Amino acid sequence: REPGTTTRERVEQIKTYVRDHIDERLDLEDIARQFYISSHYLSHYFRRETGFTLGQFIAQAKIDRAKELLQKGFSVTDTAISLSYNSDSHFINTFKRLTGTTPKRYASEMRK
Repeated sequence: REPGTTTRERVEQIKTYVRDHIDERLDLEDIARQFYISSHYLSHYFRRETGFTLGQFIAQAKIDRAKELLQKGFSVTDTAISLSYNSDSHFINTFKRLTGTTPKRYASEMRK
């Protein structure tokens, strides 16, 4: 890490990186490499600073972006593709787990 960069600042940089690359496939190893730190170190300090894992943060950031896309009229499939989900079903399951509703139901509620 850069001299003088605190763990909190580094975590904020990582959160910004995730938001800026939310439409890509993101994983711990790639992000750790991007910041020249070990994945173990990243995992430990991210959780210590935020209270949740990097994976949880990425999943929530993707769902936040999905909500924006669905509100703009993107289909469930187009939303899943644009956020680099492996499949519609993976996207739908993640969305439902984090929001309590399906993307399709969410989109129709937003259009009312």
